[in-house]
Amino acid sequence: MDSSAFTSSKMRYMFNLINDSAEHFAEFYLKQNKDIISLEMKDAYTKATTDIIASCAFGIQCDSLNDSQNDFYVKARNAFDFSGFRKYIFFMYNTCPTVMKMLGFKIFPDDIANFFRSVINETIHVREKNGIVRPDMIHLLVEARKGKLHEDTSTTEVSFVATEKYSLNRKITNIKISNEDITAQAVIFFLGGFDITSYLMCFLAYDLAVNPDIQDKLRQEIQDTLEDYNGKVTYEALMKYLYMIISGT
Repeated sequence: MDSSAFTSSKMRYMFNLINDSAEHFAEFYLKQNKDIISLEMKDAYTKATTDIIASCAFGIQCDSLNDSQNDFYVKARNAFDFSGFRKYIFFMYNTCPTVMKMLGFKIFPDDIANFFRSVINETIHVREKNGIVRPDMIHLLVEARKGKLHEDTSTTEVSFVATEKYSLNRKITNIKISNEDITAQAVIFFLGGFDITSYLMCFLAYDLAVNPDIQDKLRQEIQDTLEDYNGKVTYEALMKYLYMIISGT
């Protein structure tokens, strides 16, 4: 079987979804029309990353800033809270998963696992029934399942699909991907970006706050980019200084 249903070049495919969530995040605070806004960074950025991942990986729209009690945000927050006894379960699953399965321990409680399954199953059902196409990870994996997805050989591939054989320059065919597999990939996507991204953004905000000269230079780059691209950030609008700051953080 062949591989990659998710590659660096396919980030272009999802860029508009990410950008829409980012613009909504900014608009939420701009609408408050205040000179100074006090907020808890980790909470704010966790809600932002939740909405982005919900859109890109699960194919649903959330508004966690306006509704912090929506089902998806609450379930996600509980799912990835590895405090207390759960941190030991998570650690043991990384070291001896077979033993943990034999003992009947689970990383996620049944209600949370079933919630994520139901979201994916319902999303796929509605799309197939109504012919809906949305540029997100679910669409890419479903296309791979149908044998309609081609690998991109122009960039390094990052495989999200377990395979027996890896090959370039070929159409992705004969991949057995169930809805359960798609759910697992979406949850892995979530696990990899939920806390990591929000913590990065917190440290980034702090670094910019204590280095106003760098903050001013970054703001100028953003303003110049917006002028060059008619007020919209596009995938091609690479901001080198922003990239350097994120990499440094």
